[in-house]
Amino acid sequence: MNPSIISNLSQLLNINVNQVEQTLSLLQSGNTVAFIARYRKEATQGLDEEMIQTIAQSYEYEVQLLKRKEDVIRLIDEQGLISEELTKRIMSCEKLSQVEEIYKPYKQKKLTKAALAIAAGLQPCADALKKASSSASINEICHSYLTEELKDVDQVFSMACDIIVDELIHQQAYRGALVKDIERKGWLVSKLKKEGLDVDSTYTLYHDFKQRLHALLPYQIMALNRGEDQKILTISLDYDIDQFFDQTKHKFISFAHPTLHKECIARTQEAVKKSLYPSIVRSIRSDLTQNAQSHSVSVFASNVEQLLLVPPLKGKNILGWDPAYRTGCKLAIINEYGDCLKVDTVYPFEPKNDRENTIKKLKMFVDQYQISIIACGNGTASRESEQLISEFIAQYSNGSLSYAMVSEAGASVYSASPLAKEEFPDLDVSLRSAISIARRLHDPLAELIKIDPKSVGVGQYQHDCPPQQLKEKVDFVVEKVVNKVGVDVNTASVHLMSHISGLSKVLAKNIISKRSELKGFTSREQLKDVKGLGPKTYEQAIGFLRIPSGSDPLDATFIHPESYSIARSLQSSYPELNPTQDELVSWCQEHHCDLYTVADILENLKAPQRDYRDNFKGITLRQDILKFEDVSIHDQFEGTVRNVVDFGAFVDIGLKNDGLIHKSQMNCESHQSVYNVLKINDAVLVEVIGIDVARQKIQLKLIQKVMLGVA
Repeated sequence: MNPSIISNLSQLLNINVNQVEQTLSLLQSGNTVAFIARYRKEATQGLDEEMIQTIAQSYEYEVQLLKRKEDVIRLIDEQGLISEELTKRIMSCEKLSQVEEIYKPYKQKKLTKAALAIAAGLQPCADALKKASSSASINEICHSYLTEELKDVDQVFSMACDIIVDELIHQQAYRGALVKDIERKGWLVSKLKKEGLDVDSTYTLYHDFKQRLHALLPYQIMALNRGEDQKILTISLDYDIDQFFDQTKHKFISFAHPTLHKECIARTQEAVKKSLYPSIVRSIRSDLTQNAQSHSVSVFASNVEQLLLVPPLKGKNILGWDPAYRTGCKLAIINEYGDCLKVDTVYPFEPKNDRENTIKKLKMFVDQYQISIIACGNGTASRESEQLISEFIAQYSNGSLSYAMVSEAGASVYSASPLAKEEFPDLDVSLRSAISIARRLHDPLAELIKIDPKSVGVGQYQHDCPPQQLKEKVDFVVEKVVNKVGVDVNTASVHLMSHISGLSKVLAKNIISKRSELKGFTSREQLKDVKGLGPKTYEQAIGFLRIPSGSDPLDATFIHPESYSIARSLQSSYPELNPTQDELVSWCQEHHCDLYTVADILENLKAPQRDYRDNFKGITLRQDILKFEDVSIHDQFEGTVRNVVDFGAFVDIGLKNDGLIHKSQMNCESHQSVYNVLKINDAVLVEVIGIDVARQKIQLKLIQKVMLGVA
């Protein structure tokens, strides 16, 4: 490990050096992020998954950056063009993009004027000119560098000036001053291209748009980039560079010899306009894009995480309803374990309008299978389906039946996937979709991880982000959530189990094969006999694989087998499991244990089968429908946040289209981020402040969040 990089990361992340070293050491020893976060808190001093992942990624980036710097210096040196000044410039770079910008002229077939002058041996001449006094003879200095190729003093002087100016405009202080000034005073401007066709008026806001660079919001940058890529918008940077020259020419350009001083001022302005300024503009646009993409990826991942953390509906039989017109509404009934009991199709809408038979079947299914909840998809014909379901509930259920609107996003993707074919080989694609809708209500985590997260439909501009970056972030979130929740090793699917710390799909299949052979695991020890599950993998995975009805009660908890002896001693010392903090500290010292581990053990002993998702808001259940024409200004409703984006949050209040709470209507401080105020699935009380009848849109104002357990 590189001590210098570790020290820098410590300062950057505001944690101590030992935390960085211990985390990297654990990662390099083959430990997973989830395992370290839960079972090695004493080493990291309680760092969470996000910080551990950040340390790993940041260290890897810094190592790659250092290696690239060394490679670039070597490659330029092989051309005989390296200098001490250039080496300093390269080593001072903080980003890979900055290193590549410096290297760009040296990997082109045609070298820059400065590089050609250095190759001609004029670096010493340039150094001598910089030190020349006001009375020195330029001709005499340049004369000593004449050669058979360079026979003219004026040519030598001109080429030496190329070197001086190149050094000047690329020195960190000069470039930094220009970048800072552009970022402070520059405007990003967009116009509708002369031949650009914005058919759907998607980019109306950006047809004549101007915003300070420092005030641009991530979603604006993503929208502008997309419009530019689609050749609808043209984007430029508005900045007065001549003003910068006037303010800085004497600060950065100061040579004793008047001829050199005058020449360098003129050449610097020309060089900046021709090469440095375009380079900086490209870099700024690139940085804005990368930051906006990273932001979009984080927003999407955070929203996916909130969806995965929605608590399951336990002990309920659910009817999944996949709405449609001509092809009929597909129904699927699942039991409390998620097993499919029945599938069918009804045709309540056009062209058949068989409402009578639909109601008849619904009543029969509800009675026969003791259904307590209907999960209705929010796709085509969902409005009519919701109306029918709410009327059915009012007429036939006596208050025992509820319904919930469930996002269909990605359901069709899952239905046609190899995984769905493997689960339900004899069912039509559309019927599989109804099962998926029901299961999304039954256990959102187990069902949503089966589909490509990009199909979930939460976030903003995630499709415009680098696919690999998006995949890595979402994979991390999925693994974090799955391991926080854990799995019942006797019921988990291959797909769910493969996300457990240290496990792959092959190992998950091997575990399920062994489970079938044993007719269920009764102890964690039995997992040691699973094919391919070696000691290291067992160590990483076993704490997250729970056996609720096993022979050892500790196997139902998150307590790692390596700590069973500590857990039993703790139980023996405090049968009521209520030691004071001072008692706990003394106990740890006496038994040579760390407080982090013992505190976690105590928490698990108090609530051995507690589900982490119980900390979060469940799905909103309804019995009646809200009609658009019934909504008036100043009406207040309780709703559920369905999506959070930079400019606000979309809330389901029972209408077909979600209402929008603009960030200006969130009662938050101006500096507060939307994402610090609301999250997906939050319950909120809102007031209607705007109604767009033509577009069937509702504008909302946040009154308050409705906390768990509060009416």
